[in-house]
Amino acid sequence: MSINITQFLNHLMRRRVLIWVITLILIAGFSGAGGAILWSVRMNVTYRAEIRAPAREGCDGSITAIIPSTCFQSIQKGEAVIIIPTGGREEAGVIRSVITGPDRVKLKITGNYQPEERTEALITIRAERLIAAFLR
Repeated sequence: MSINITQFLNHLMRRRVLIWVITLILIAGFSGAGGAILWSVRMNVTYRAEIRAPAREGCDGSITAIIPSTCFQSIQKGEAVIIIPTGGREEAGVIRSVITGPDRVKLKITGNYQPEERTEALITIRAERLIAAFLR
């Protein structure tokens, strides 16, 4: 049985191109998935929060917001917060301190919004998730 060397080398070259194409498709797929995970690490998250009015004596211009605690999340001091009270208009603020508990997170927020009594509101925070939470 005679083997044509040219035909054999062409066969290997076709297989090599196929292997490279599959390798490049896999690299692009895994890079896209990794990029999606890293992109979603810091994202805007909206919570229903309980807003407590500040104590009148020694009022330092901050309010307390209590949100539910979620796994794999890290909220940083200095992040911007958007507060939308029930039936009110959108207000902006900045996180002054974060106290994390097992089932809730207590945020002190500095801003212009000063409710008269305890109320409900939607709070939008830019939070770190997934990988960032593991790194903290």
